Amino acid sequence: MRFRFFSIGLLFSLAAITLYPVLGHAQLDWHSDVVVFGTEQHEWHPHIVEIRPGEHRSFCAVDSNVLRMRRSLLHGEIWEAFSDAERPPGEIELSVAADEMFSYVISYSVGGSYVAFCRIPHDASDWPEQSHPVELTEDLTLLDAKILSDKEFSPDDPYVHIFVLVEDFNHVGRVGHVYASDRGLNWHGTNWFAEGLALPDSIESLAAAVSWSGESERLWAAVAEDRAGSVGEQIALFSSDDLGETWSDPLRPDSSSYAQLRPDLTAHGEFIMLTYQRRHNASVAREILAQYSPDQGVSWSEPQQLTDSPYDNTRPQLSISGGTLGVWYLRGVVQEDTGQLLFRRVPLLTPWAWEAEEVVSEQNGVVISEGYSKTSDQNGFAAVWSGRMVGDDGDVLFDGSWRGTSANRPQTERDPGISVYPNPSNGWIEITLPRQGGTLVLHDILGREVSRTAAHSRDLLWSLPAELPSGSYWLKTSGLQTAVKIVLVR
Repeated sequence: MRFRFFSIGLLFSLAAITLYPVLGHAQLDWHSDVVVFGTEQHEWHPHIVEIRPGEHRSFCAVDSNVLRMRRSLLHGEIWEAFSDAERPPGEIELSVAADEMFSYVISYSVGGSYVAFCRIPHDASDWPEQSHPVELTEDLTLLDAKILSDKEFSPDDPYVHIFVLVEDFNHVGRVGHVYASDRGLNWHGTNWFAEGLALPDSIESLAAAVSWSGESERLWAAVAEDRAGSVGEQIALFSSDDLGETWSDPLRPDSSSYAQLRPDLTAHGEFIMLTYQRRHNASVAREILAQYSPDQGVSWSEPQQLTDSPYDNTRPQLSISGGTLGVWYLRGVVQEDTGQLLFRRVPLLTPWAWEAEEVVSEQNGVVISEGYSKTSDQNGFAAVWSGRMVGDDGDVLFDGSWRGTSANRPQTERDPGISVYPNPSNGWIEITLPRQGGTLVLHDILGREVSRTAAHSRDLLWSLPAELPSGSYWLKTSGLQTAVKIVLVR
């Protein structure tokens, strides 16, 4: 199948959003942690969502039947407290989303058979009077649930989606989708689109996202499932072009035999990024990997390993701010429950060129089993996580990439890069290197090598392979680690 490249229009739009939030991304320094929930009660399973630029809501579970909420109208610096909301007793799990009018919260008990849904107007100063159950089929045990709005596709789109991962009394798993077209007032019946799943013994997790091309959106769901007669679990992707009425057969971008768990998805336009944790065997620490598709799931890059550590790297989560994609993950010593929250970012236009990792939880560690949550807005990226300030009770902390200043960071000398003329080219290019010689490698947008040549001086005239289709390419030298876009016009 011939690879379909980015459209020129999409490239220009990505370039525009890359330049828009310049201030926020110029200050990507995690500065100091802010306490969001810090009472003497045990507060855990934190979640955060942007409600308007610079304004956020955060949620957590307290004990076995209480939900707690805070709101910040000042970029996370100060958090306003509200009364608590009670739920039926059980181990409460949460998932949150938002659009331009409401925050959406689903809560459920692991092992229950329904999710409780509520929506909170952005200006509301408390919980709604009651939540509404979203009923599932009987005799099913709920393992995981995710709520997703269509805000990224269209800010005023009223659609809200809930994805659920369940198992029956025979421990056979299935994935279902239910949606509302009126911001959560009325829910359509559950459509079970992935059935007969053999689920991992200890980790069940689900991810969802929406990609789009023009006015057409595509729903995505990802789940880790065991594979009969193979080694380890594998990430399976499902997609729907008709609001969940019909779904594709499973797509497995990483076909290796390594155990793959904890998927997460995000999308902007036709671009999709998938992350997950992968483990070679029981004696090797888990690492974070990523794969991306620039054409709404038609083609996928090879797996990129984002971590290389003797410690466990787990639970990756993704978010997009402007033209930059960020990934968070937890790192800790195997069998220990405290660790660090780390962050890396990459431009959407060069999705293989990841920057160095940064420690988000510098002042306070993370309780790995109690998790974290992330968000982003036009100012940058932010996260909340479960930690321990004093004693053994859990607290929830916040930090944002806009809270520091890059002026305090040591500046590294940057290479002047590669000069290319003409660009766009018509089959040949003049190349000037900043230093003598080197090997030049031409990649397509998936990072696959399509041609290479040796430069014996700083200046080179290179005739590109005639069989290359028109599209966007990237020219790199291994010594410089520099990428240059080339558009072929024939």
